[in-house]
Amino acid sequence: MNLAPLAKSILLENDIKVEDLSKEFVLTERSYEFLKHKIAKLNQKAAKWHVPPIELKVNRVEEKDYGNGIGFIFGPDTAAFKKRYYYVSIIGEPPKVEGYTFIGKVQHTPGGENLLNIAPSSPIKNLPEIYRTAKGKCDVCQQDRERFNTFVLRVDKEDPERFTDKKVGDLIQVGSACLKRFLPGISVDALVGYASMIEMIRNSSGGDDENDVDEYEEYERSGPNAFKGHFNTETLMAYISLVYNIRGKYISKSKSDFENSPTTEEALAALFDRKQQTHIHQMVAKNPNLAKQAKELSVKVVHWMKNHDFNEDAKKNPEMANYFGNLNVVAHAPSISIKNVGYLGGALQSYLYYERMKERTQTAGSTTKKYVGKIGERINFNGLLKFQKSFPNQFSGGTVTLFKFEDLDGNNIHWWANSKIDLAIGQRYSMSGIVKKQEVDKWNNQPTTIVKNARLEKN
Repeated sequence: MNLAPLAKSILLENDIKVEDLSKEFVLTERSYEFLKHKIAKLNQKAAKWHVPPIELKVNRVEEKDYGNGIGFIFGPDTAAFKKRYYYVSIIGEPPKVEGYTFIGKVQHTPGGENLLNIAPSSPIKNLPEIYRTAKGKCDVCQQDRERFNTFVLRVDKEDPERFTDKKVGDLIQVGSACLKRFLPGISVDALVGYASMIEMIRNSSGGDDENDVDEYEEYERSGPNAFKGHFNTETLMAYISLVYNIRGKYISKSKSDFENSPTTEEALAALFDRKQQTHIHQMVAKNPNLAKQAKELSVKVVHWMKNHDFNEDAKKNPEMANYFGNLNVVAHAPSISIKNVGYLGGALQSYLYYERMKERTQTAGSTTKKYVGKIGERINFNGLLKFQKSFPNQFSGGTVTLFKFEDLDGNNIHWWANSKIDLAIGQRYSMSGIVKKQEVDKWNNQPTTIVKNARLEKN
């Protein structure tokens, strides 16, 4: 099964962008305004650090019409609105280091596997697998000690005085404390700051309100315990599952609005609310069984992601290798940084996707339903009305109604009616109609016949 489309969807919806930020990605208007503001603030730091500024390039803008079908005073769809989408990319050159190219940052985790962050203009889009488990060893001072971050550079010019075993094209790993001695021509804060800018852009490009990323960065660099910003993976998944269960759906940052907060954000809000006054806490107080159900779901998801072969996914989709690699790290880590909670949201979505596919496969394997008639032919059928729902017609301004019938042989027959007709769910009707098309229904994966020009027949 090719998971590349699903993976890319999860990347965009959870603010875990493809490693090369110069590639085009899409933002809502709220997300775009936030990211533009964030980059402006980061560029103030760039000037201070004497590193090149970063540009948010707008490639194109699209507007889409949305109608919610709410029946206000002036009829359905009076609350229709337009939503603007920005297709953007990040442009920016990394700090120039004579003889070396800045590739990215390795974020070491307490679980022993690392998260890899690649610079937007890096010529290397996927670091070698050895960096996935590399320790905090510095190739300059040769000391191997606990570090939260190390930096990767590519050798572009031979430097036999420093590295007798390195040639042009080789990669080196450097601790932040050695950067000043190693690179006397550039400020240590420049490279550290540039790496932080890249990471903050990734974490900010989903349109969050102003968050505490800067505080986390400072805390993780200078705090007595660099991993205090980490939380138990199973606990975080339980909170995400709880919000998902209560809301009845997973809400990504790109699909959030004023009434629907992103699932991961709401999960963190519930986690950190010591007074337990959030909507999530109130719902659990009314129905404690919600917490039990969420725990059961989270256990299933955690078990699934620990046993799923993300490395095999990476082999099948090499352009997504870093994403699958990072997801694999999070899946096996006992704790993760709050900044990376989006990966857990991605894992939940992947699990739900697999469960839906499994259910559809089982349903398709057990169904005996068939298509009725031939396309263009008028058919007669005795249909049990199973479902009906009206929708706004954006072309005529009226409404259309979907009727779902099941004939005497259990076959599915659907009819979209433009005219008003009074039918009752649970009743059988003698009908006729012209077969418009025949297709597998995307919701139940069953053969379905769609008719047009249908009418009630006299018994």
